[in-house]
Amino acid sequence: MGVIMDESFGEYGEFEEDNISEDIYEKLNDDNKFQYILEIDKYLYKYLFDGKVSFKSNDIANLFKLKSEELEVLKTIHFLLNDNVKELFEVIPHLLRNLAHSTNKEDIECRGVIRGNINWNKTIKYRFSKGFNDPSLFICSPPLKHYDLIENRILKFILKKIIFLFQNYLTFINTKKSNINFKNLNEIYESWYDQVKDIYNLSIHTLRNVYFNDISDLESVSAQDLNKLFHHRNNLYHKVAKVFDLYEKLFIIEDRFSLINVIRNQIIVATDNDTLFEIYVLFNVISNLEKNSIEDSFEMGLMYRHHNNPVKAKLKDGNIVKVYYQNMPDVFKENSLYRLLTGHNEFNFPTYVRRPDLIVEIVNNEGNSFHRIIEVKNSSSYDYMRKSFYKVLAYYKDFEQVPFVENIPIVVVNWNGSSIDVEQKEKIFKEKIIFFNKNEFLKNITKLLEF
Repeated sequence: MGVIMDESFGEYGEFEEDNISEDIYEKLNDDNKFQYILEIDKYLYKYLFDGKVSFKSNDIANLFKLKSEELEVLKTIHFLLNDNVKELFEVIPHLLRNLAHSTNKEDIECRGVIRGNINWNKTIKYRFSKGFNDPSLFICSPPLKHYDLIENRILKFILKKIIFLFQNYLTFINTKKSNINFKNLNEIYESWYDQVKDIYNLSIHTLRNVYFNDISDLESVSAQDLNKLFHHRNNLYHKVAKVFDLYEKLFIIEDRFSLINVIRNQIIVATDNDTLFEIYVLFNVISNLEKNSIEDSFEMGLMYRHHNNPVKAKLKDGNIVKVYYQNMPDVFKENSLYRLLTGHNEFNFPTYVRRPDLIVEIVNNEGNSFHRIIEVKNSSSYDYMRKSFYKVLAYYKDFEQVPFVENIPIVVVNWNGSSIDVEQKEKIFKEKIIFFNKNEFLKNITKLLEF
């Protein structure tokens, strides 16, 4: 059993050991991952699965080849992850204790308890106007604070917009309530999901403060209003101004350069290195697909939970190629032997179809689809290679009714734990399963997009 590699692969000398660069690491890890992230940063802004915001990109390509809703999702995520937003919420408790206000004095009737300064002239007149001299009656002029000011309206506007954006565009994030704690923002988040969820929950919590009951909704903000906020004597309002300015640029003015700059400074990277190696393999396949696609046929949307359409392009030979990640074509679900044997809960435990790391679908000019599985293993361990072989054999049996390509139906990409034995190449390239180390994989990506 194995993948067939025929003469279309050209000279096998490309696998000579001299052409395979040495790597002192046995897998992608925290020490070496940065250099590999740089190779795929062109596409990383579209990766929105769980991970950590920890990388700045110098290359953001094809940014606006997105559907309008996808663009709103992208803007929402990067707005909520922005340092200006985080810094604002870090100081909100202190800001609420020092909320801007105006002070007016109004005369009120007090009995027994004196509030503010006593207006003796009005007190004496009021006592005798009642027909009696009540020594417990006073007319006082306490200072009354009014919080319905433009700076507070802008703050309220920001809080309400954060709630709106989260609820409308980040529905794939579980909104299960967490402990309301502003101190969490001082920590480094391992998951950007948790960070934006905290910002959302803290917005709801803040709006429940009694002060906001008397603060009206924002109608408009002039340049003078924003300038006043930037130069407010309470410098905490400078942070409010920065967040509103960012919101205005992203969602009102829709300034593309501002969005590009924001994204470049906060790319999401998978925390798990095994997942990062999968993404490395995926984006190298996608890069090759885009390079070889005919004009305007390349389609790639955002990648996040419950929204992960395949990357798609048409090649010069007329074939359409689709690349699936964290997803698979319906034909795999419909033709899974595992699902057939367990679909009625015969053994009384939950079952589901196992999903390969990547699937390449090639649709020919007659409309017929053929598929190729690519499994990714972030390891150089021989024992791990042997176990991987068993795993892909299970895939081969499970999906044997799926129409596979004739050559290389199943590919395993590992770090550096295997290499093509040039003395056995004629035999190896006729098998149905083939192992590539990462260097062999990079040299043969084009072949993975062909029949």
